[in-house]
Amino acid sequence: MTGARRWLAAHVAAIALVASAQAAVPDATAVRGGDHPGYGRLVVDTNTQAKYEVEQDGDRVVIRFTTPLALGAPPRPPRNVTNVRTTPTTLEFTLARGAQLRQSRMAGRVVLDIADPPPDTARPAPEAPRPEAQRPEAQRPEAQRPQPARPEPQPPEPAKKPVRAQAPVPPL
Repeated sequence: MTGARRWLAAHVAAIALVASAQAAVPDATAVRGGDHPGYGRLVVDTNTQAKYEVEQDGDRVVIRFTTPLALGAPPRPPRNVTNVRTTPTTLEFTLARGAQLRQSRMAGRVVLDIADPPPDTARPAPEAPRPEAQRPEAQRPEAQRPQPARPEPQPPEPAKKPVRAQAPVPPL
């Protein structure tokens, strides 16, 4: 084989290798998010029956796809999800405190509905008591601090009738 033929054969092999590698990488699979009355939703637009596993640890959720695919960019999180992150085969997100995850399929898509938390769990946790030095009233000048309550003055007691001293009894 001449040098030109070897060069041509090497380049054809390289092009074939690049083309086969590109064919093995699937197109990006869209991940969408949205808000609905009573729930938020994340959808992975697979057009097949992609296999996946769900791992949930408290409010943290990881959807791991075992079917080869490449997830696209993460969407804007629904109102009851605090963040969303994607890698080629995982979708990770954190639920708002008290929100509940429900999963289903719709025409091959993976649908993740996140039910809004009940109203009493959506409130922020009560603030922990602050140390004395951090309380706003501890930072006021002395003149502005509230003074402790003083006892209210009592009305004077009624005057007692003076007792007359009796004259000494003369000796006998």
